[in-house]
Amino acid sequence: VMDDNKVLTLVSNERIPLTPTMRLLFEISHLRNASPATVSRAGVLYLNEGDIGWAPVVQSWIDDMRKAHTGHIDAKAAATLEALFATYVQSTLDHLRATRTVHVTPLTDLSLVQTLCALLQSLLSPANCPKGSDKEVYEAYFHFAAVWSFGGALGAEKGKDQRKAFSDWWRSEWASRASLKF
Repeated sequence: VMDDNKVLTLVSNERIPLTPTMRLLFEISHLRNASPATVSRAGVLYLNEGDIGWAPVVQSWIDDMRKAHTGHIDAKAAATLEALFATYVQSTLDHLRATRTVHVTPLTDLSLVQTLCALLQSLLSPANCPKGSDKEVYEAYFHFAAVWSFGGALGAEKGKDQRKAFSDWWRSEWASRASLKF
């Protein structure tokens, strides 16, 4: 419980006073165990994944990559990345939903896209992708990261290997459209 004096009291009755410069950020999936006092003082802001979608997260990530001190993601590279996300992500998410693909642990669309961004961030280093790299270089890294982010947590269930099914779909769906041959 958080009281009016900015003292957080835990279930163990331990009291944690908050200084004027301290802030608490709660990221939760539900409010079942929160007291009304905590909810009223926390200033709860609910964002539904379905309302905002994955595109703002991707745009923010691309903007952050451009602002990074390495400077190897320029306007051309950013446009290439935006085009790759626009081409592949929604179609892949729609396919996963349409085929009722089940990951070994429940994953939201946003977490799959965040995984894609994290993998790309590690792959698109200045050493791997120097400033002025061709579109094909970005596309190769994008394909690698996308296959792992969307298909990496798939498993085999009831005799159906969902990893193989996803791999087969990815190859058949994108092989003719990609400049990269796989």
